[in-house]
Amino acid sequence: MKVSRGRVVAEIASAMSPGHPTRRPDAGDCTHEEREVVHEVGIMHQALEIALRHAEQAGGAPIRCIHLRIGVLSGVVEDALRFAFTCLAEGTLAEGGRLAIEVVPMRCFCAACDREYETLDPLDTCPGCAAPCPPLGGQEIEVASLELASHER
Repeated sequence: MKVSRGRVVAEIASAMSPGHPTRRPDAGDCTHEEREVVHEVGIMHQALEIALRHAEQAGGAPIRCIHLRIGVLSGVVEDALRFAFTCLAEGTLAEGGRLAIEVVPMRCFCAACDREYETLDPLDTCPGCAAPCPPLGGQEIEVASLELASHER
């Protein structure tokens, strides 16, 4: 059975509603964690669409693995993205496949030191002079590659 993004978002939204049995009685509005899951569902839906389109172009080959590059500044929570993949892949060519995530560091340029550096901590300063530096990269969210199963004919 193919699970649509709309259905998953609706089920998550339902589970977040005040009257839902699994919701904490004191929860109030959506928690930060619940909003993250909804955010990652949208991102995973788009990545999965790209992967499924390529798998269909390859004759409907099952997807063994989707390799994503996710920048440290992208705001993506890896666990929420993996949860979204599990939900959305059900009933598609990606069901049973893996999700491989490469975390891309933030790239910065320090004008004072005239040097570029990378870091996984968005609060890091220049390792040479400790000056705060604007990021040049680290916001990436991309499907880097796919591993497709070969078809026996």
